[in-house]
Amino acid sequence: MHPGKAAPFKTYHFFYIIILMMKKILIASTLVLLPIALALLPLLLPIILVYGLSAINLRIGYSKMFCSGPQPTVKDQILRNMESRGLPVPMWLKRPSKTCNP
Repeated sequence: MHPGKAAPFKTYHFFYIIILMMKKILIASTLVLLPIALALLPLLLPIILVYGLSAINLRIGYSKMFCSGPQPTVKDQILRNMESRGLPVPMWLKRPSKTCNP
């Protein structure tokens, strides 16, 4: 063994101990937190469902509120103005906007 080189066991022994400690902490915290989570599940599940469904419902409501009217967007008005003046409008500008998806 050269005097300047450390043995691989000594080099990695510290990290091996840290990984073992992390595994033990993970197992211990799982054993402590899992029963608490299972006990709170009947209370938290309805709240999560209500918030999730209301968020979906709000998203649908907002899209209907902003998208249901026949008002043309600024982009549509500019394109119509360009076409009425006889200016060529590129095809990539004629694509429908993706901002309003009901």
